Amino acid sequence: MPKLTLKFNNKVIKIYNFKKDKSIGIGRRENNDIVISNLTVSGHHAKIDLTDDGFLLTDLNSKNKSYVNGEEVTTCILQDKDEIGIGKHILVFSPAKDELPGGDKEDDMDRTMAMNTVSHKDLLKRNAGAGELNPGVAMLAFVEGGDGKIELKGNTVKIGKDPDSDIVIQGLFVGKTAAILKKTNQGYTLSFGGGFSKVHVNNKVVKHTVLLEEFDLIRIGSIELQFFYR
Repeated sequence: MPKLTLKFNNKVIKIYNFKKDKSIGIGRRENNDIVISNLTVSGHHAKIDLTDDGFLLTDLNSKNKSYVNGEEVTTCILQDKDEIGIGKHILVFSPAKDELPGGDKEDDMDRTMAMNTVSHKDLLKRNAGAGELNPGVAMLAFVEGGDGKIELKGNTVKIGKDPDSDIVIQGLFVGKTAAILKKTNQGYTLSFGGGFSKVHVNNKVVKHTVLLEEFDLIRIGSIELQFFYR
């Protein structure tokens, strides 16, 4: 059962407990599951849904946006103790251990195989001769539109044409923050940030958040990067 603790100025206002299969609406209007009566909060500001990848926060085109741990998000898979910024309020997310991907080791192994887009046989064939692969330092290598390899540092990596992005790429339709990579207990997730250029992983459009597998190909405009571990 997920728990959300509503805070204002570091003071607990209310604690909400929900059934894990319930979609949770957040906003100023009374028909939301979590009502925040503040003019900085939109009528229907955001929602949380349970997906195969975990609990997904989605901003509902709110005026003042939604934030997770201080970072603006459109969609984001929530982790334990994540702080969701809604207007001037904070919601602290705390699911039960068995509700998080990876909460149970055996269940997590089953879930990972189910989510994997590459069969076990294909993966072994792909890595033939490379020896046993153990996740190490996460990297991105340019396949098209650039040269070199980039080490992913920190828990959040932004890709876009904003000069302050961690990885700066160019393109007329590329967003200031086109994509966001986030380090989680299960590996790195990738979320669409914004801009007219869609973000693709293995030629599939990323609409929300995906968990990256080693050797996935990420395309943003004319740029293509490959994700791998060193």
